[in-house]
Amino acid sequence: MRRSTCHGSGEGQRSHSHAVRGHVTGCRESLRISLRATHIRVMSSRTIDRQEWRAFVDAFSRRHDGWLVSVAFERGAGNRHYLARDVPLRGVIAKLNDHSGSMMVFTGDTVPHATHSVKRPISLAVEETAEGAEAELTITDDRGARTIIEFRSPMRPELVDGVA
Repeated sequence: MRRSTCHGSGEGQRSHSHAVRGHVTGCRESLRISLRATHIRVMSSRTIDRQEWRAFVDAFSRRHDGWLVSVAFERGAGNRHYLARDVPLRGVIAKLNDHSGSMMVFTGDTVPHATHSVKRPISLAVEETAEGAEAELTITDDRGARTIIEFRSPMRPELVDGVA
């Protein structure tokens, strides 16, 4: 894998990883190939700057309210445990202070919604398809554990036209 990195203009950082030779432009956006079902999907990952977390998750929650997601917890490579599968996303909330805080993921049709809390988050990243659709949101805590929100059918919100 070839990896190149550059620093951007405050929109987050991107890095690129390639399985093929070639020149990379962009700012700390990583590419990976995801094999889901019977098709191949190229994904890019964008790290969200901490000062943008609250605004990002608020907008993310509004864009994807009711969309079907799976929520997974991962500690170490390849050790993914699903907390929920194919449930409606109800929102992500960031409660942050200077050095710690938490993020909460709300899912489900019932009230109260199912909640997963991430204490002391240190990283927030969004994975996008080649078409620009958000496919996953990953929250990493201070111990390296990751909470992953995966969309069942990633697509750009403007293509959904009111159907979740």
